[in-house]
Amino acid sequence: YESILPVNSDDTQFWKTEIALQRTLMNARFESWQELYDSYHMKFKLPRLSQDKTIRMSRLYPLVRQLQAGACFRNPYMFVNAKPFVEQGERDLRMASRKLEVAANEGLELMKANVTIRQAFFNAQFTGLGVIRLGVVPADGPPDLGYGVESTMLRDFMYLSCRESFNFGIDPMTSPEGLWTNRYVCERMLQQKRSLLRDKRYAKFHSRIESLSGVSTTSSINSYLPLDEEREALRLSLENGKFLEVWEIQDNAEQMVYHFIDGIDEPIYEDDHPFMEMIAVKA
Repeated sequence: YESILPVNSDDTQFWKTEIALQRTLMNARFESWQELYDSYHMKFKLPRLSQDKTIRMSRLYPLVRQLQAGACFRNPYMFVNAKPFVEQGERDLRMASRKLEVAANEGLELMKANVTIRQAFFNAQFTGLGVIRLGVVPADGPPDLGYGVESTMLRDFMYLSCRESFNFGIDPMTSPEGLWTNRYVCERMLQQKRSLLRDKRYAKFHSRIESLSGVSTTSSINSYLPLDEEREALRLSLENGKFLEVWEIQDNAEQMVYHFIDGIDEPIYEDDHPFMEMIAVKA
């Protein structure tokens, strides 16, 4: 878990500035996103009419549910059409395709991919951004999710996790033609201090993490929770759990991953991007 290529002071200042910029952008976007969520839950004020004396019929709710059912009822489903490795091969691979297709979709079921896709699609209808994280549950420890391994997760197997759109930031210079043109993407992750202190990746910073105070919850309550009581419960839970704000930056230009935390100037973790470890396998 040692740093592979230490970040110099100029790079550190660059990422600190980008994080501050993302906070500003998030706050601006969150206001409009929250208005849409509130409209979905019919939380809007009507002039001169009290809320408890009005009958409300939503036009947005049935539209959202129809889109949800139409796009995500069975998805995801993986179709496989195997081709011979050698051009102009004459092997009939229809049976192999069928077996690979069954195996692939069994894997999606084990990961509960359907539930994750539905939630991501729901988020995308309001924010234009549905974020899913793909990872592997280690055989000897919990994944990097901020919580322990769930009963639905299999050790030493892949998992899918729907990430909160409110906590995801994209490079402002990303071209409209596609997300792949970004220099970086980042995610604000709220993690308990005790989880960070157990994480071997941050071993060199454990003493400094121990001295940090919990995150300010006023910036973390933007969400799709419909009731004010639920948002208040979330705020109290964040305070009680002593959560810290960790920013994960995926530097696509340099193929690196960095973790920053408020109160510590340098990144507490840096490593090659996981995509760098991909190996082509000949079938």
